[in-house]
Amino acid sequence: MEDNNFNQELLIKFIFGKTNEAEEEKIKDWLNADARRYEILEKYMRSKAFLLSKNDTEWKTKDYLDIRRKIQKKQTRRLFHRIAAAFIGLMFIGTLTFLLFNTEGEKWEMVTVEKGNQQQIILEDGTKVWLAPDTKLYYPLKFDSDKREVRLEGQGYFDVEHDKDWPFVVYTKYSDIKVLGTTFNVKAYPDDYYTTTILVDGLVNLEFKNDESEILENQLLNPSQKCIYNHQTLMHDVHTVDLRHELAWRENRLSFRNETFGDIATKIERHYNVEVVFNNHQLSKKRLTGEFKDESLPQVLETLQEWSSFSFTIKNSVVIIEK
Repeated sequence: MEDNNFNQELLIKFIFGKTNEAEEEKIKDWLNADARRYEILEKYMRSKAFLLSKNDTEWKTKDYLDIRRKIQKKQTRRLFHRIAAAFIGLMFIGTLTFLLFNTEGEKWEMVTVEKGNQQQIILEDGTKVWLAPDTKLYYPLKFDSDKREVRLEGQGYFDVEHDKDWPFVVYTKYSDIKVLGTTFNVKAYPDDYYTTTILVDGLVNLEFKNDESEILENQLLNPSQKCIYNHQTLMHDVHTVDLRHELAWRENRLSFRNETFGDIATKIERHYNVEVVFNNHQLSKKRLTGEFKDESLPQVLETLQEWSSFSFTIKNSVVIIEK
């Protein structure tokens, strides 16, 4: 089992305890050949915990704890996490997704919204979900009798059908949002440093997690409140916001207030399905305010030019910003 051609199905079987002795030996030989491979195994195990909503520790077997101790001794952990995340992300849509969501006999679906697009879906219980560009939503074709669960990567606006005896939970990498029936917006892109939750009406309970999916604390939100959870400091902040501005994306509006050009560029990338490159790092730090609706990408950039001194070129879906 080499890094560039290892049997991912066998690795997933191992995580779910489906391998025989011979297959387990293959896994152990592969791991022992390179200590960094324990990071790949850990990433798969964390994916199992997230996708199957296992917030307890029942899946943390003795073997896993032994692996964790080895990983914690490695100086290259943070760098390799980024490599492993990118590596596994490429395979995530294929075999991994299929096996994880069919392990317990329950059929799950995945909706992927590409950059430059939006999509609305209605779940089995009648809950309406609006998905922003560059977003994935995982959901069962039929909810459990005791709880309605979905998983979000990206940004989504949820209008949940009220049922006091049937809680609705949105799982993201760093926080879980639990409600009975309410309207709220969640932004949880994998590459962002923050997870934000905005409550429109009703009441939600947020549970914040660390990299190991351990719940650290919780926070109740009231209408018009926004919670920002920092994945690095593991701290959160709650304040009242202007809902029209915060939910501009639902009306296909590009809106920003006193945001850095770098953060605005990320919104532009998702909104117009392009890549933005800064040739001058200082430009990315400049703060701007503006709102656009139905303008083309060149029109947006030309308007921003009036507020900040820069030039741009667009070639093959790449926008180059320079002084």
